[in-house]
Amino acid sequence: MTKNHHKRCFIAIALSESNRTQLSQYQQQLMPHLSIQVSAVKRENLHLTAAFLGKISSDQMLQIDRYITEQHFSAFEQPLQQLAYWPKAKVLCIQGDVEKALAHIAHSLKLMTSHLNLYQTQHEFRPHISLFRAVSEPAALIDKLPALTEAINTKARHLTLYESISSTQGLIYKPLQQWPLQP
Repeated sequence: MTKNHHKRCFIAIALSESNRTQLSQYQQQLMPHLSIQVSAVKRENLHLTAAFLGKISSDQMLQIDRYITEQHFSAFEQPLQQLAYWPKAKVLCIQGDVEKALAHIAHSLKLMTSHLNLYQTQHEFRPHISLFRAVSEPAALIDKLPALTEAINTKARHLTLYESISSTQGLIYKPLQQWPLQP
């Protein structure tokens, strides 16, 4: 990466194959109830975002690496069981109450993004996995969608830095770096 080249990045928890299978099946169950304009998040792109970073330089990437390496974050399990519709973002997702270890990670990453002058979200952190984008269904219809029958329990053992790449095939999330979480 050249000095002036910036990458659009985020830090997330990658999902297990079993989580991806469970979520893909749930997407298939929901699809007939949604308009054809919605865009399902591709199976390989399903993840739990810990922090959106915006466009970052190679120097900032090194600073992010240094910061996260020094933190010694703990591994955790995060259950997600509630279907949610975020009308402003036009996203249909599953969410849950934030686990203590994930809340600590999200707070620390927010401090880091502030210190590095990166993107700052104005929203409170809510653990979620986006299932569909471009959703414009009325909230009343969303309330009638089939509920998730079993919680998705994400077992976080690593944090991953992803680059978000727009392509003709849609978004591609390319893993750039990974940090182990402490057992």
